[in-house]
Amino acid sequence: DFEQGDAEGLALSRGRMIPTTPWDAMWKGTAEWFGIPADSPEMEKVLPMHKNFPQELLYNQTVLFNPFPSSPTLPPAPTPSPSSSTVPTPPTAASSPGQE
Repeated sequence: DFEQGDAEGLALSRGRMIPTTPWDAMWKGTAEWFGIPADSPEMEKVLPMHKNFPQELLYNQTVLFNPFPSSPTLPPAPTPSPSSSTVPTPPTAASSPGQE
């Protein structure tokens, strides 16, 4: 019943797949984002298996939450100053309609 999978060896028979990324990969960066230092005993409690994987396979906080290099910011657009023609004036008692 065994059927050979794909050439890379990632797909096995009966729909079984071999992952290329460890489960701990995204959780390491998430734990850092929550304030757990990467090389602390607390990280060992949260992700006890993360030391079993190469560091380049584990995402850190910067990779997860800042995926793009910071782009140059444009200066804010100038705000037009109000002029007397764009600001409505409240009616006065003398100019109210129906008041003569």
